[in-house]
Parts: sequence; structure tokens; C-alpha cells
Amino acid sequence: MKFHLLAGASLASLAAVTAALPAHAYEASALAASVAVAGEVVHGRVTNAAGDALPGAEVIVRATGQRAVTNTQGEFDLVLPTGTAVLDVRYIGQPSATQTVSVVQGGTEVSIMLGAGEAATVSDVIVTGVITDGVARSLNQQKNADGTVNVLSADAIGRYPDPNVAESLQRVQGIAIQRDQGEGRYINVRGAPSAFTAVSVDGVQVPAVDPGTRAVDLDTLPSDIVANVEVSKTLLPSQEADSIAGAVNIKTRSPFDKRRLAVSGYAGGSYNDYGGSDTRAAATASNVFANETFGALLSVSYSETNRRPDNVENAWVKEEQNGAEIFVLEESLFKDYETKRTRQAVTGALEWRPTDDFRAYLRGSFAQFEDDEYRNTLGLIYSDGKLQPGATDTTASQPWLLSTSNK
Repeated sequence: MKFHLLAGASLASLAAVTAALPAHAYEASALAASVAVAGEVVHGRVTNAAGDALPGAEVIVRATGQRAVTNTQGEFDLVLPTGTAVLDVRYIGQPSATQTVSVVQGGTEVSIMLGAGEAATVSDVIVTGVITDGVARSLNQQKNADGTVNVLSADAIGRYPDPNVAESLQRVQGIAIQRDQGEGRYINVRGAPSAFTAVSVDGVQVPAVDPGTRAVDLDTLPSDIVANVEVSKTLLPSQEADSIAGAVNIKTRSPFDKRRLAVSGYAGGSYNDYGGSDTRAAATASNVFANETFGALLSVSYSETNRRPDNVENAWVKEEQNGAEIFVLEESLFKDYETKRTRQAVTGALEWRPTDDFRAYLRGSFAQFEDDEYRNTLGLIYSDGKLQPGATDTTASQPWLLSTSNK
């Protein structure tokens, strides 16, 4: 028999940020900036030598100590008086940089590049450790966050063969996962029940699709469509109050992450005689147009997994024997499964940024998960018989009934 267990979809609606707010204040990971009472807006972007955005970089005004933290596109905003200001930029994994900025009326644009022109000739090289780009992105966002936050970047997720978001989150400190047929489905933050954690996609809270629990089954979402995952263990006033154990915000990719034509993809598969075949493929394309004021992105993902797990399940019951309560075996089930799981997702984004003070975006995500299972069960049902005298927690005598079923 075929079971269609899960299908889910979410759609983020159109939103705009006007000049009433600083350019990037709408981000769920709110920028940690001290805003001056009066002055001109300095809008900047921090990148590496390749032009890739550096999220979580710390920008400090040397004279006043005013501070801002870059968002996922490497952007920051400061409000400074007209004149000259010196900015110090710090980012784990890159050498610190200092840049002098002339603040003029009407606003100032500034680009800061880290890691450029650092090559030098040395006689000895001692390698003490390497911080990869993905790890650096996560560390900087965690270091400069307002609360206790763990961040998984797309680069870090791509290093492991995790098929879904739940499998990726098992690598975060303080998070465990609950599995179904060997694959992660629910997450537990700091040992709390999975229903105690709120889950959102691009800031839009996702309800549970299973009517029997408030927990969100994250095996629906493939890890391929994710830009980063933020796990908040201490809540901010802007977050939902039902996040008892924590809050997970899954951010999909944006065309302004790269700000150029970017195409990536992969395909892979495996086969073994017992389990069958596994197939995965994904592709993403994005670009910006009209002097980097308009961007578009499309991402698709597909995977199919075939498994043949063996399962043995025992059920125990408490009974009274000679005035004492003991645990006795009620039934033993021997199950052979043949499962086929397919997961497919499409994510799209259209963003318009005509000025630094205005943004409009339309983002949509669709994800579908199907689980087809054939189960062959052999059951030993002890509860149909009568427990014989002299039973203990370790030994007992009881008639049993043999049953079989195929589903």
C-alpha cells in the first residue's frame, strides 16, 4: 500500500521597507548598530577579494565607538555627521582593515574589501590552522549577534551529504534530531521536546503539517535551497513568544548574495544491492540587473532515496503478580520495510532595490515530500494468552499468538 505522508508548501508575501526605517532594519537578525541622533546615512558593503559578501563583519567608527554588523549580503548602515570618519572592520578569517570615509550631505556609499593586497614574501611558513570561508561566515554572525545564536551557512551545509534541514541541524551544538526510517525529521533544542521550537522560513513562521503535533517536520525541506540557518537559543523581542526552547529561521538564497551572474549545481547517485539506489540533484541560477537594482533567483532540488530497513519492536506492559508490579512482554514485531522517499523543492525570488532606503521583494518556496512504504510484519502477540504464575521482570511463561501482515 502506498502512503502519502507529507506534503508542505510555504509562500512569503510581498513586502517593502521604506525610508521610515534604516535600509536593512527589517532583517530578522537585526543589525546591532548604535544610531546617532542626527547626521547622514553611510551605506556600505564588506566583501572579500573575490567580491563575495562577508556577513557578520563588525564595523566600528574609531572616534565614537559607534558599531554596526553586516547582514547576509555584507551590507551595513551608519548615521554619521558630515566630515571625515575612520572605520575599522573586523572579520574572523580575514585581516582587519581600516578605511577613511568622507561623509557628505545626501548620503555616502562605501565599499570595503578585506584580504586584498595581503600577499608578501616570507622565508618561513608555519601553518597552525585553517578557517574555511563557510566556518568564518558562521563564526562572525554568531560572534556579533544580539543573543545566543548558532548559524549554519550554505558553505558549511554543502560540506556534508545531509539531504534535509533536520540532518544539517544535527551538527549544531545543543541540537539532537529524531529519526524516521533512519532519516532525521524533528529537532530537539537543548533537550526540550521538538514541539517547543518555532520554525520559520525567511521570517514567516511555518505551522506543523502533522495534526498530532506542533513540531515541524524538517525532512520536507532539502538542504540545497538554504542560504543559512539561524538557531536562536535566547529570544529577541522581535521573535515569536511560542519559541519556548528556541527559534529556527531558515533563510533561502537571495540574488543579492553574489550580485553577479551565478550558476551552480550538482548531481550524484549511489547504488547497493541491499538498499537500492540514491539520487540527488540541484541547481541554482541568479543575477542582478539595471545597475544592481533588480535581482532574480531560481533554485530547484530533487532527491530519491530507496532503503530496506529491518525493524524489531517490543511492547511492554505493567502487570501485578503475587502482590508485586512487574513488567512483562506484550508483543514482539519483526518488520521488514521497503521504502522509497522523494523530495522536491522549488524556490524563487524577485527583489527590487532602487535606493538604499527602499526594498520590495517577492519570495516563494514550494517543497513536497513523499514516503512510499511496503511493510512485511511478523508479530508474536503475548497479550492474547494468560500470564502464568511465578513471572518476574526477567522471566515469564505465557502462551502467544503468531500473526503476519503486509501493508
